[in-house]
Amino acid sequence: MTSSRIVITGVEELLLRQVSPGVLADDGEPSSSAFAPRQVDQGLLSVDRSSLTTAADAYRLFTAPRPGGFGAQSAGVWALAVCEVNGLSGTPLRALEDPLAATSATPADPAHALVDFTPYNTSQQKKKIAQRLKVFALLRGRCHP
Repeated sequence: MTSSRIVITGVEELLLRQVSPGVLADDGEPSSSAFAPRQVDQGLLSVDRSSLTTAADAYRLFTAPRPGGFGAQSAGVWALAVCEVNGLSGTPLRALEDPLAATSATPADPAHALVDFTPYNTSQQKKKIAQRLKVFALLRGRCHP
């Protein structure tokens, strides 16, 4: 499924992750589940590329009502560097280009990308990787708002 997508190699580029309000702790810190794909995501974590959008613009597109936006909820944007994803020691994790075309219900998102968790078969494996990614994101802090 992901074999035809291009691996993102810009090591300094940030991958912007929308965090659902439901995965924030009382202190405002996202849980590690914010950095792992849900079961319905087929092993692919959605992010946006900082080389093509800003955290503020990605947030607006994600939360704006349809059809001008995706009409989703976000507690904020956290970020991972491409080198943190592609270079995560001992893992086959990769960031992949995945621009989205506009549909009748949603706008285009040319900055869309994916973090590919499909090499991992168990939720326990994905959870361990997500915990490591969360550390990187928290060190950087919330990017928006």
